[in-house]
Amino acid sequence: MTAAITGSGPLATLLCNSAEPSIVNGLRETARRCRDSGLHVRMYVFDELADQREALLTPVRAIIWDGHSSWDDDEPGVDGSPLEGVFGGDGRCITAEALIVGCCWGAHSDFTDVICGYLAAPTAYVGCQKQPGKTHGAIVFPPLLEALGALEPGADLDMRVTALREALDKTAADRPAIRQAQWKADRLSPPHTRGDVRPR
Repeated sequence: MTAAITGSGPLATLLCNSAEPSIVNGLRETARRCRDSGLHVRMYVFDELADQREALLTPVRAIIWDGHSSWDDDEPGVDGSPLEGVFGGDGRCITAEALIVGCCWGAHSDFTDVICGYLAAPTAYVGCQKQPGKTHGAIVFPPLLEALGALEPGADLDMRVTALREALDKTAADRPAIRQAQWKADRLSPPHTRGDVRPR
């Protein structure tokens, strides 16, 4: 059954499935810290693909999607679900001003190239170039959302990327253990803004 995502707009959607307790707990801690900072976020623990798709494609300023990367038949995915299967099917696109993906190698070009095909517009993106530790989410995610929350909705893309990079740099300075994952903030653009077209 597809979940209905309704209500007044939060700053961010936090999404994972129930398979990995450390990931669920990391998002719960992120949600708690955001509430303590006065930031409105919604957390969803969805195991059904249709529910995950609804959470990812429902308009919101920022999305944090955490899980384990998967590469079945060389197709990048999260928790065994290929990205094409998660996002494809109904023609909608990701409209978030920032997309933060916590899985291993989420900043790898094979991963981001697929995500670009499902963006409505250029967006700020955070991912790992290597493998994050199980506790990284609760360390990394709250400062990123605080940085975005300090910006006006619709802030310039370069401002968003800069704010995310500065938040990552400060967090890495305070907590050097996260450096091994090589968290990276950058901009991603959909094919139609780059002059190429990705088949759906």
